[in-house]
Amino acid sequence: MITTPIKLPTNHLFYEFKSPYFKFLIAINNGGNSIFLAEVSGIENLTAPTMETSLNLMNKAYREKSFWYCSLLKDIEVRGIKLKLLPDFPYRNDALLLWEASTKYTTRYLQRYYSDNKAVIQDPYLQNRAEELSAPLNTPPKSDFPQVPAWFSKELVAASGIEPQELPSYPRIPGFTKVGSLQQLIDIANITIFTYGPQYAVVNFSKYYYFSYLPNAPLAN
Repeated sequence: MITTPIKLPTNHLFYEFKSPYFKFLIAINNGGNSIFLAEVSGIENLTAPTMETSLNLMNKAYREKSFWYCSLLKDIEVRGIKLKLLPDFPYRNDALLLWEASTKYTTRYLQRYYSDNKAVIQDPYLQNRAEELSAPLNTPPKSDFPQVPAWFSKELVAASGIEPQELPSYPRIPGFTKVGSLQQLIDIANITIFTYGPQYAVVNFSKYYYFSYLPNAPLAN
């Protein structure tokens, strides 16, 4: 989200399309980080592993799952919660209604601006952004990052932790690729809206109810 304007100008149709779903996201995440990731944090008290272990587990899970796994339809298939297997499942039933509404909206919006696959492929801003998201994290050279002022002593640099670190070689978003068709762009937009909207609410707004029931976190402090 933070780097979106680097590859997409703020007047680009896809940036304008997605920006409402990013509203307040930085503020929410910053607040969450200060509560859950501080030195004496919520994670340390609410989970059995240490904060470091919890973060390592989350990073590992993120790297092992493709972007396309975030599709609701893929999630339903992988988890085995299709209607014929599990007739009564409120989350699936309600989520599908929102997913279908989002699909119609994204399809109609993007078809107004992209007439065919060729129009998508020939959009340089869109393709550059997709290439950045699919590239390994260590692709940009260190010179692309803000540089430490020359008058900073080595001791001050080490103490402040502002020296650019070596970045890992895995992709920024696992499984993400360059956009080759209008339908693929529609799917990307739909997954993004669903993840930042309904799915975000499902995961975050239920935390209190989950962790306030002791058997759900029996080894918490």
